[in-house]
Amino acid sequence: MVVSVPEKTLEHWASIYLTYRYRSKASLWWPVRGEDIYVGNLPAVPGKAVKLELKTTTLNKKGDVHRVKIDLDQLDRYLALPHGLQPFYVFPMPRWTDTLENATTTVGLAPSEVGFSRVDSFSPKPWWFANWMVALPASQVGQILAKQMTAFKAGGKDYGDLVTTGKRSKPVWADGLQHRTIPWRTLWSRLEECGAASWP
Repeated sequence: MVVSVPEKTLEHWASIYLTYRYRSKASLWWPVRGEDIYVGNLPAVPGKAVKLELKTTTLNKKGDVHRVKIDLDQLDRYLALPHGLQPFYVFPMPRWTDTLENATTTVGLAPSEVGFSRVDSFSPKPWWFANWMVALPASQVGQILAKQMTAFKAGGKDYGDLVTTGKRSKPVWADGLQHRTIPWRTLWSRLEECGAASWP
């Protein structure tokens, strides 16, 4: 199974982004079990707490289709939590073919630069990870994967494909419907504004 972007890389880039955006005022915690990043755990002062479950995409053999796989057992555990304690699923919506490393190298960009938005002439802005990362609340992921969850609870597969996407094709969601995702930077802007009545 080939991944489009290493999940650990996405976790690091997300953490760096949050540390920079909030000038180290965000407390980050990376639990051993459960969500990948917990924002706002410490100290005991007014603020917000947000849980993030980062996922990457896997590639088909031709490298032109990216697929977001969801661990249904993990999702089931998240959905059992009170709504405010459920994480946001954060994942790429790739705009390229092949792995990110191969795609950026082809255009003369070091893949490590994609984690940053530079202000100099070497800026990889179109490739910046914050431009192709999106989020969905766990509850919405559960709705999209409702049929797969029912099958899983009856002894079916442990994983479900949330969405497949390609450079030249529209996203295809597991339930066959169209869904709006929350762009990475919009997620934080809306949370700063006390969120919204509904997501997205």
